[in-house]
Amino acid sequence: MSFNIRKGGAWSGTGTVKVMKTGAWATAGFVKVRKAGAWVTVWPLTLITNQSVIRTASTATQATYTLNTSGIVQKSEGGTTTTLETWLLAGASSDYEVRATVSSGTTPTGSATASWLSLSSTQAWTLQDAVVDGIPLTCVLLVEIRDVATNTVQTSASITITSERV
Repeated sequence: MSFNIRKGGAWSGTGTVKVMKTGAWATAGFVKVRKAGAWVTVWPLTLITNQSVIRTASTATQATYTLNTSGIVQKSEGGTTTTLETWLLAGASSDYEVRATVSSGTTPTGSATASWLSLSSTQAWTLQDAVVDGIPLTCVLLVEIRDVATNTVQTSASITITSERV
């Protein structure tokens, strides 16, 4: 992930952020600044990691990957919803868009794929199990989040969704 700074009125990439740690340069995972007496994260502003959502059941079932407007990533496996991580580390969800591109497998239902969608609305991708028992449906999505102001991708991850009736 790159770190951008404003130079001469334009955003410029500086590459990765490095810090001196025990005598050697190491890549920083985040940058904070002091604002009104409190430390505030200024980079990265968004972050998602590779995830798997897997649902196997003896009855009709589904598996869902969701990015909420509250900044939370959730998975739903059947009737159980679990928080995976926080995608929005600072700012407003309306400042970002998401695109899920099918890398392989079955195209999920729910939010559109291969299009940039506003994160001012919750976006979710679902796989319903196959009607035939024992045949899993799987898809791998490349999920990217970009800043609306600059159209720069801030973070991306590979998401595997599997739903199977056994």
